[in-house]
Amino acid sequence: MLTQNRVRVAGFLKRKSGISKEEFTRRWPQHAELFKSTEMSKNILKYEQMHVNEETNALLKQMGAQTCDWDGIAIMEGESFEKITTNEEYERVLVPDELRFLDREKTRVVPLNFGVDLKSRKT
Repeated sequence: MLTQNRVRVAGFLKRKSGISKEEFTRRWPQHAELFKSTEMSKNILKYEQMHVNEETNALLKQMGAQTCDWDGIAIMEGESFEKITTNEEYERVLVPDELRFLDREKTRVVPLNFGVDLKSRKT
């Protein structure tokens, strides 16, 4: 049974062409600070940024592993999709900033319901 009291949205991010990995790594946390200044951020229970480790990714490729071409993953958790999905403030404040460092056409977003949460399990 899927959990009904919280959801997550995962974003698989790709940096904009012409933006170095270093610039992306610098800009993305700044974007998070901008996001925290919005009213929309009050609906977020949890926000995580995960930056791809390039050295380990290259090593895995050398070992024959199939790796992905993302630059990072963002996870947002909220009580409902309605509370954490796009709204007017997002379009007005955050999208213009995203356009400076993200390739929005190559970035993918996945809405996720919780199936099993071992932390909530009672022993």
